[in-house]
Amino acid sequence: MDIKALLKEMTLKEKVGQLNQRLYGWEVYEKTEDGIRLTDTFKDEVARWDSLGFLYGVFRSDPWSGKNQETGLNKEEALEVSRLIQTYIKEHTRLKIPVFLSEECPHGHQALESTTMPTNISVGASWNPDLYAQVQALVSEELREKGAHLSLISTLDVARDPRWGRTEECFSEDPFLTSRFSIAALKGLQGEDDELIAPNKSLAVLKHFAAQGSVMGGHNAGPVSIGERELYDIHLLPMQYSVRAGAMLCMAAYNDLDGMPCHGNGQLLKDILRNEFGFSGVVMADGCALDRLLPLTGSHEQAAAWALSSGVDISLWDQVYPHLEEAVLQGILNEEVLDQAVCRVLELKEKMGLFEDSHPTIQRSCERDKKQLNLKLATESLVLIKNEGNVLPLNDVEKVAVIGPNANSLYNLLGDYTPYKAGGVGVTFLDGMRQVFDGEICYAPGSKLTEALPGGIHHALEMAKDAEVILTVLGGCSTRDFTTAFDTNGAAISGSNEMTW
Repeated sequence: MDIKALLKEMTLKEKVGQLNQRLYGWEVYEKTEDGIRLTDTFKDEVARWDSLGFLYGVFRSDPWSGKNQETGLNKEEALEVSRLIQTYIKEHTRLKIPVFLSEECPHGHQALESTTMPTNISVGASWNPDLYAQVQALVSEELREKGAHLSLISTLDVARDPRWGRTEECFSEDPFLTSRFSIAALKGLQGEDDELIAPNKSLAVLKHFAAQGSVMGGHNAGPVSIGERELYDIHLLPMQYSVRAGAMLCMAAYNDLDGMPCHGNGQLLKDILRNEFGFSGVVMADGCALDRLLPLTGSHEQAAAWALSSGVDISLWDQVYPHLEEAVLQGILNEEVLDQAVCRVLELKEKMGLFEDSHPTIQRSCERDKKQLNLKLATESLVLIKNEGNVLPLNDVEKVAVIGPNANSLYNLLGDYTPYKAGGVGVTFLDGMRQVFDGEICYAPGSKLTEALPGGIHHALEMAKDAEVILTVLGGCSTRDFTTAFDTNGAAISGSNEMTW
């Protein structure tokens, strides 16, 4: 494919279409009695631009998307929908440019019938990047067998404040360890070939760039006030190593740096990322983050011109990048800047092989081998801090009490970005104890996650007073449920206090 020739054929509207990723992907299909159909929402977006660059989260399954076993897509249905999407694009656009399907894969693909891997905070404790790379290769296989192409994965955040609610997405507080696992994720997902992505590999979108792990007060998306040395030595290091290892996509961070939003920070995204680090790939916006530039600019056109000129190539759910066309026509954005971003997107589609075959045949790994590899990573991630008095193993114990709100909830143990699980999938801590412990087990939650359970503490004390050993399963939880109120970018505002979905 001659990318430069293709770019010359494109209208301004078609170019802007390649840089927009506005739709919530789960809204582009409907399951009916007569089968699965594409929605008018999707068709209107294609018609609006006569081109479509990206679709996010078509296969996503969780309380925010509202997609579960009944409303969401299993493996076969996912492949069918991806084919419907690509076929519609070919039949209803002038240049027939295939669309990238991007999916969340922080610890396994967030879709039905996908394998959930250990979260990054656990993976970092394994000290085994090679094993992690093997697991990520399985994630790519599961992504590609459904017809998707881009795997969004948190690898760049270095956890410097444990109050930050997204520390589970970090490998460590150490920049070197974080860098090693970032490279492992990249190699596992993307492979070793920088020229052509193999049929069973995906393009990794590394996030978030940069310094999100040092937000003030531990507040997600809050400002970051650090010096240049701390920025370079700690927070830029994982991306610097990843660029050397072949990174082709990254996602900008919500936060600002010394008062400058990352999505409008040309020093960060151009001077440092491209000129110093040598990055030649694509920068994706975080969800609705470009809309946060509006109060600083006063207009959608000014915000769009600022972000694109600063180095953000493609959008995510925002209402800003649809105005790129007007920004060019008004003379506040040079079309050559737009062309550079479009060219980067088209080049990645060529590397992915989309112009030749958007649905290559995937050779799947056997489910048994997949389970064993995932279990090995989970086992190596376990950390025993202290075993005072050799309490473990519980060889001579006849009665134990299992206490805590996380003891009997599967989702509380799996981390954020976890898809719905079919009944019988997974084992809670309490279930596991019942499988391996021959003595008597009594259980009490004690409380809910974030509020008291009437009589909960008293009941727990009663359960525990005669036990020889008390096993408390406490800690935080990022489970979302149908009591949760969500922001436009998917962040949980309130709720999520039930113990199961």
